[in-house]
Amino acid sequence: MENTSGQGKQAVLPSELSGWSWNWGAFMMNWLWGIFNKTYIALLIFIPLVGFVMLFVLGFKGNAWAWRNKRWDSLDHFRRVQRKWAIWGVIMLIVGVVVAVGSIFLMLHTLKSSKPYIMAMDKVQVNSEAQKIIGTPIKPSFWTRGEISVKGAGVKAELVIPVEGSKQQGTVYVNATEEQNRWKLDKLFLLPKGGAAALDLLKAPQPPPVQVQQPAPVGPPKDAPLSDDKPVVQPRPTSAIPPVVVPPVAAPLQKTAKVPLTEKKTAVAESGPALKKQQAVTKTKKMYAKRIAVSGETSTASGRAKINAGDYKGAIKTLTAVIANDPNESINYRLRGNAYDNLEKRGRAIEDWKKAAALGDTIIQSYLSFLGIGWE
Repeated sequence: MENTSGQGKQAVLPSELSGWSWNWGAFMMNWLWGIFNKTYIALLIFIPLVGFVMLFVLGFKGNAWAWRNKRWDSLDHFRRVQRKWAIWGVIMLIVGVVVAVGSIFLMLHTLKSSKPYIMAMDKVQVNSEAQKIIGTPIKPSFWTRGEISVKGAGVKAELVIPVEGSKQQGTVYVNATEEQNRWKLDKLFLLPKGGAAALDLLKAPQPPPVQVQQPAPVGPPKDAPLSDDKPVVQPRPTSAIPPVVVPPVAAPLQKTAKVPLTEKKTAVAESGPALKKQQAVTKTKKMYAKRIAVSGETSTASGRAKINAGDYKGAIKTLTAVIANDPNESINYRLRGNAYDNLEKRGRAIEDWKKAAALGDTIIQSYLSFLGIGWE
């Protein structure tokens, strides 16, 4: 058959290109394929809505348009070139998918390793009201949405974190700002999926009201007559005969039996060990009560409470005592690192965070990886 390529609309298509023939290069490389194949109608791909339809038009009509608009040496030459376009189209499609997936994972990693995310999850996981609503343990799901952007002189973060517990799922909404290298949570809400009201996690839960028992009234009741209103007692009529006074009879004196000296010594000897035993028991009870009070002050919850209250030095002292008793708990190192960080002791904070990461704390592992700090 005569080579009719490049003759425009008058060109007769070869039988192999007529009918339903699909061009993958035109479909996947679209506008770039159109420029090199002199099919400039492919530039319509940049028009909204029209561009989506144009993708499929190029796939169906690409072979015919390329044959008519450009001069080819032969039909085999045309096929070889179009096959190369198809191969490059597949390569670009694979690269595009890899880049898209990589961008999603990079975005999730950036959000989950940010300071607002870590601060928000710390408060959510220890909130007693949140634990009652969605159950324990509270864990974040894989997907997290949001952005961290520069606003004027500071940085603003808006995050949406899906979480789940043993009872149901929920969503945590976070608004935070950074000023002078310090992050502050402005809003932190938990919206349960079951339809319950949103829970403000920045408000401390109010303790139940304690009913104070009123003391019993002292003195006469309100309706009792006053002292001046006491009924008058009439004196009994006296007799003309004076009463006979009988002198009291003195009781005979009783002699106290003398206790032998040996019995007194035995009583003193028996009371000595009993007294010492009672004193030892009392001392043990006092020591036990003191230990309970000290253990209450040196606990992970106490250290976390001091951080939330802004007592960072007190939190460091408490958590150091906790670590001395249990050096294999990662949460204590993470919290102490947060306290050092708030005191602008970055080096000490990173040391504790590395220990927490080495003990398996996944949250701080992600944060250190984001900072480019090795912890293994």
